[in-house]
Parts: sequence; C-alpha cells; structure tokens
Amino acid sequence: MEDYNVFTKHKDDFIHDLFMLTTESSLRDTSTQQTSRAICFEVLMRRFDRLKPYRSLLQEVSSGKQGLVNPFVFFNQARSCETKVLSFAYRQPPQQMLFSAIVFLGFFSSCFRVWLDDSSTDDSQTMAALDRSLERYESICHYSS
Repeated sequence: MEDYNVFTKHKDDFIHDLFMLTTESSLRDTSTQQTSRAICFEVLMRRFDRLKPYRSLLQEVSSGKQGLVNPFVFFNQARSCETKVLSFAYRQPPQQMLFSAIVFLGFFSSCFRVWLDDSSTDDSQTMAALDRSLERYESICHYSS
C-alpha cells in the first residue's frame, strides 16, 4: 500500500481512503471464477488482511475515545465501498446495489467489530461471522450464491 501521511488529512478522509485502498486492491486480486458469496467472502477477508497493520488504530478510532469519526460521513463512505464489493461479487450494476449495500453495511459492521477483537491467528472468528453475515444478507436480499 502506498505511503500515507495521516497528518495532512481529516480523520474521516483517512478512514475512507484506507477502506477505498484496501477495497480496490482486494477487488483486483480476487478471482471471479467462483460463487458470488465466495467472491464477496474472499474480497472482504482480503480487505481485513490488508487492514491488519492498522488494526490498533482502527480499534482506537472505533472505541470513540477521541470522538474521531463522524458517523454520517463514515456511513456514506462505507456504503460506496460496499456497493463496489457487492456489484463486483453479485455482478450487478452499482445503481442496483444501493439498497443491498445499506443492508450489507449493517452486517459488515458487526463483522468489523468481530475482526477488531479477533485474537485468533487464523481469523476464524471473523471468518465465521462473515459467513453468517453473508448467509443472512443473501436471505434478506433474495440473492443466491
């Protein structure tokens, strides 16, 4: 990942840029020769892998101790990332994925919290939470793998 000067950016921009960079690189490295759920799972796990060096920073930001992130700005920015992931995995135009991205963002948020606290060496807690979330997401949005 490219060098990033945290001190020249606002905290919301930093979090957004971090998620965009990790999402874009995860999308590039993922094969589309698998089920939609497997694609989504792989992209998101790759993103978590790329975020590992920033985990302690993200734990601090998400703890709210410093009042760092505006939730409305973060929601809009995260929705744009999830729209990209879902339209890539489920092979639909981004404009058709807006509602789905909002629903998925709720599920991803819970996975993100699990990931922040996942102390296993193989991210097994995160993978289990992500698998459950994808199953629920597909059930609510009527997608099938």
